[in-house]
Amino acid sequence: MSNGRKKLLVFDPYAGGHHGKYVWYLLEHLAAINWPIDVVAALPRPMTAVNPAFEMLAEDSDGALSIHHLQDQDGPRGSVSLAAIDITSGLRVARLARQYGIDAALVMYMDHLQLSLASILRPNRSMAIAGILFRPTLHYGSLPDDRSREYARSTSAQRKRRILATALKNRNLTDVFSLDAFAVSEISKLASPRTAVHWLPDPVDSIRSPRRNRDTQPRTVVLPGAISKRKGVISFLRSLVDVDPGIFDKLRFSIVGPIEPSEKGAIMAELNRVNAQTPRPVTVIDKKMDEQEFLGRVSEADVVALPYIDHIGSSNVLVHAAAAGIPVVGPEFGTLGENIRRYQLGKIVDTRDPMELSRVWEQIAADDSAPAIDRDRAASFAAANSSDAYSQCLSEALLRHLVEGRRG
Repeated sequence: MSNGRKKLLVFDPYAGGHHGKYVWYLLEHLAAINWPIDVVAALPRPMTAVNPAFEMLAEDSDGALSIHHLQDQDGPRGSVSLAAIDITSGLRVARLARQYGIDAALVMYMDHLQLSLASILRPNRSMAIAGILFRPTLHYGSLPDDRSREYARSTSAQRKRRILATALKNRNLTDVFSLDAFAVSEISKLASPRTAVHWLPDPVDSIRSPRRNRDTQPRTVVLPGAISKRKGVISFLRSLVDVDPGIFDKLRFSIVGPIEPSEKGAIMAELNRVNAQTPRPVTVIDKKMDEQEFLGRVSEADVVALPYIDHIGSSNVLVHAAAAGIPVVGPEFGTLGENIRRYQLGKIVDTRDPMELSRVWEQIAADDSAPAIDRDRAASFAAANSSDAYSQCLSEALLRHLVEGRRG
């Protein structure tokens, strides 16, 4: 790396989900503005193996970007506690900061670094730390649905609030980026005056023009993404058993995305049971797809099903559906439900109850305009979550510290 240049550590121990995409957008943006700083990207090897463009970007950076491969497993496994993951990550950040002479660190998943920020992570006073919070919950008591308010009173939610409040007092913490827009004001109340709290867009690759309504029958209902029980796949399948059989003449149901290996047996058993009782089977495409193929399949849906169970945070799939002008069926609970409600992106129900989903499918079969979506609000919601907006939000805050020497 070039001598005398400011150095940023980008730290993410997780390779799954959208983590690689979020790191890539930032690094690609810094390359586009000619690397005003040097960057050490500390990433798990599976992330860079899946996307060789990381190594190519480093090779083309004239030394501005270096990749430090994190060697061990991707995320918590087996009996490893989140507390242990947190403390291990905190020790790693401190060690990497010393090793590379880091001026600022961006923690890509601050949710699992809060204990460290509250206790052991105390580097030299001049080093700035910024972090992204994916799933804050301290604002759930102010959401309109009863279950969110009930969750906010739980012991778990109160414990999370206390830990976050202590983490936010870390003397090196200069910026917190929340992927949940509704949480920003509550986080700001707990943060010290020296810490700036930002809403961070949940990025999509490109904003697609809203698709036209399809007049032909049948319409397609798609449950997309990483398929697991917490994504509501069991409730989704069971909702198809007791519906009016006539809806299968008007609706087709499909599941698109890789099924969680540890749950695949139970999910496939439920699928086979349901398919044996319904006039037309649910189709399944059980494979990991690149972004282009996945988004293409989402954009072909007439309705996107997001029947998540007790899901904390929003959903990147929701942003893609909004960008394509496709209505969703999702939960009342939490930020995901509030986004659907506030921006009128579709229908919200108690997704824990298959019968509630059954009634929605019958409504959709009976009314070609259901579920209702405000396409103007959907387009605004999607545009606010562009990858450019995400990258600029991060880079502007970070460069204030590293290039201009200002905080907040």
